Amino acid sequence: LTKLRLANLQNKRIHRLDTLITKRMKLRISCATAFYGILLASYTHNSFAKLNLECEPCIDRSKKTITAIYHGDIDDPFWTPIEKAATQAASDFGVNFERTLYENYNPVEMANDIRLAVAHKVDALVVTLPSIEVEEAVAEAVAAGIPVFGLNSGYKSATELGLAAMVAQDEYMGGEMAADRFLGSLGRSRSIQKAVFVNHEKGNVGLLDRFNGFRDRILRKNPNAIVKQVFVNVSATEIEAVKELKSELSSCTADVVLNGGNLASKHTLYAIEDLELQCNETETSKKALIGTFDTSKNIFSAISSGDLLFAISQQPHLQAVLPVMLASQYVTTGKLPAKPIGDSFGTFLSGPLIIDASDIPSAKLQACADKGFPETTCMNRSNIRIAGVLHGVTTDEFWDPVFAASEQAAKDMGVILDLDRPVAPSDGESDLVLHQKMAKNIKSYCDSNVDGLFVSIPSKTVEEAVEYCQSLNIPIVSVNS
Repeated sequence: LTKLRLANLQNKRIHRLDTLITKRMKLRISCATAFYGILLASYTHNSFAKLNLECEPCIDRSKKTITAIYHGDIDDPFWTPIEKAATQAASDFGVNFERTLYENYNPVEMANDIRLAVAHKVDALVVTLPSIEVEEAVAEAVAAGIPVFGLNSGYKSATELGLAAMVAQDEYMGGEMAADRFLGSLGRSRSIQKAVFVNHEKGNVGLLDRFNGFRDRILRKNPNAIVKQVFVNVSATEIEAVKELKSELSSCTADVVLNGGNLASKHTLYAIEDLELQCNETETSKKALIGTFDTSKNIFSAISSGDLLFAISQQPHLQAVLPVMLASQYVTTGKLPAKPIGDSFGTFLSGPLIIDASDIPSAKLQACADKGFPETTCMNRSNIRIAGVLHGVTTDEFWDPVFAASEQAAKDMGVILDLDRPVAPSDGESDLVLHQKMAKNIKSYCDSNVDGLFVSIPSKTVEEAVEYCQSLNIPIVSVNS
């Protein structure tokens, strides 16, 4: 199987699971696990090395090493917060953490770094999948028994490669959402006649998916539209980088411009500013609407000033934290969540999410996101109170690990946990009595301004209490039922 995977990759004929997935029964699992997903459903990976959990205490996280290798550059404003957030997550879960970003990303160098990590027998790998060279190295890592967790790029390949889990946004969907947002702003009286997509990393499969979704949605609305992809060399000088872009925009006929990411936006705004006077003096011209993928302080500033219409966020903080959390849990407990079934290629989706002038994060939130939300300076978790209301009574052994894992999770995250286990109804009493007590406790917690709540919802009685808390904007996670 491993030889077949490598052969397929080398021939660039990566088998997709689209047909298989659509033919499967559309099972929907709509239950979350206890607080922040710490207690995870078992998921067997025969190709992974056998875990050694014969230790005292059972979870000895300090002896585990997780290595993260990303395809980003160290000065890219998108990747530096990811590195910091992943580091904070590793600290939360008490594992050793090594990470790599590049002066100038090179797929061959990244592939070699992955092979080096495998040779050092790290406990788990966290990687992006931006290219065929990297995918080949990841296939070798999986074959060697290393559990691999993915994020951000290459989610369509993750399942076939044998990744334990993948956290990413649906890039194609993001392109479609961008097109719809532009069309909504233009109104019914105008359609998109010409659109430009600015690509800052030629060969990146994620950027290609973004472009394809953007192009396809526009052409479905107007088959005669022109949708062009323009490449910018972010390593070149500003003048050289935007030469092709300025040439494409100099006619002042583009209705919309979509940037593939932060680095593309920087050059696009420079080119637009340089051409603005020329375009304004052209009677037949109209100012192009500009949107972008990804967010940063400068992107939010450009949205506030009106230079950008919107940004599409893939919530990189979640992409940074969740793979480290999942890897930490797997290498110490052997547990993983079941992969999503459906059109997401088995990926836990972090996006896309559109942000415009109506919902720009506060300056404090932006600063904390850039720093990876460090526990010491951005928030005092010891003041955060999470409550749990579950229908697992004291006599039901099924719930023993749920309550124990919830308490462990609260310790990991350093938050206050209010969690009382209910007593089983007396003989002759119906479950309704238990559910009424649960509903009362849920409302009581929400009235006391609890910061977050996780609940099981076994009946309409409990559901109504949950809806009451939602009306108070209390964030709620459902567990089990």
